Amino acid sequence: MADQYNARREHERQTEAEAIAAVDRIAQQLMDETEAIKHWGGERPYDGVLSMIAKRIEAAFPPEPVEHLAVPGRQRKKFTHKERMTVFRRDSYRCRYCGDDEQLTVDHVVAWSRGGSDELDNLQTLCLSCNSRKGDSDGRPPRPA
Repeated sequence: MADQYNARREHERQTEAEAIAAVDRIAQQLMDETEAIKHWGGERPYDGVLSMIAKRIEAAFPPEPVEHLAVPGRQRKKFTHKERMTVFRRDSYRCRYCGDDEQLTVDHVVAWSRGGSDELDNLQTLCLSCNSRKGDSDGRPPRPA
C-alpha cells in the first residue's frame, strides 16, 4: 500500500515538474519575443502580453470538457481566452460586486449548474474572493466579508 502511495506521489511530483518546466519554457519564449508584443493588439497595454501567454499556455495544456454531474446531459466548457477578454473588457476589468481589479474570473450570473447559459449576458467579471463567496448561489451578490 505504501509503495502504491509513494509511486502515485512520485508521479504527481513528476507531472507537476513537467508542467512547471513547460510554463517556464513558454515564459522564456515570450521574453525572447518582446518585439512581437507590439503587433498583438488590445485596449490595455498588457493585453498583447496576456494574449500571447494565454495562447501559448492553452496550446500546451488544451482544456478538457468535464461533464457536470448536477445537470445530466450538459457538458461544461472552458471559456476561451477571447471569451474571457470580452467579458473583462465589457466590465472594464473590474469585479462587478466590489470593484476590485485583481484576480479576475468569469462567473455565471445564473449558475451553470442551475441551468444558466454560457451566453455573454449570463457572464460577469468577479474577483476570486467574490466568486468564492458567491459559489453556486442564485446570482445575488455575496454578503460583505
